[in-house]
Amino acid sequence: MGRTVLPYSQQIEIVRDRFRKFRRALRKADQALFDEIMLSAKIHIQAGVMAACPNPADGVFLSVLLEMQRKIKTQEHAIASLCRQVEEIQRREES
Repeated sequence: MGRTVLPYSQQIEIVRDRFRKFRRALRKADQALFDEIMLSAKIHIQAGVMAACPNPADGVFLSVLLEMQRKIKTQEHAIASLCRQVEEIQRREES
């Protein structure tokens, strides 16, 4: 018997193909960002395989959101660390 569901990696490419014209209309800098976003979907390919969503775009977009959230958290931690360093420097200067 043949497969009833396309492999998730192929489904990602189908989603990417659906947005090909959209990508082409973007500025070059935004095209690079778009490519990074689509790459983040491939980072979570195992989760997408397990989800077996009827709409493959759902898994792609959830993967993208996960990566964006990870980057936000990393930046929040970096900002908090920098704020602590600035406060420490200010305390030293005041004393």
